Amino acid sequence: MYLEITNTISSDIGDFFIDFNEDSNEDADKKEQSASRLEFLSLKRAGMNNEDLRKIIAMLEGANLRGLDFEDNIIDDESIDHLIEYLIRRETPLAFLNLSKNKLSNKGVRDLIAVDRV
Repeated sequence: MYLEITNTISSDIGDFFIDFNEDSNEDADKKEQSASRLEFLSLKRAGMNNEDLRKIIAMLEGANLRGLDFEDNIIDDESIDHLIEYLIRRETPLAFLNLSKNKLSNKGVRDLIAVDRV
């Protein structure tokens, strides 16, 4: 399954995922099955900030993602450690990760590359 949300005007994209997950009437097994089918998540220009990224990472724990596209958001080094921890916990590395046009410093990029899980 491929999910793309782009050019949103919401300043709280992370809450969308939390609300969607909590409001669903599905039982826990069905929610986990749905997450496990998600292969690619694109949130280009979604207004995603550090707090949103932490919420989304928490939601993705059961997903068998092959790719994440977080291009052109407001992500900086403050939350890169959460992404790194998520990448380390995954059984398989991502085939694709796009963080271009965010606010990562050289150090944040180096820390991410050092993980070697992308």
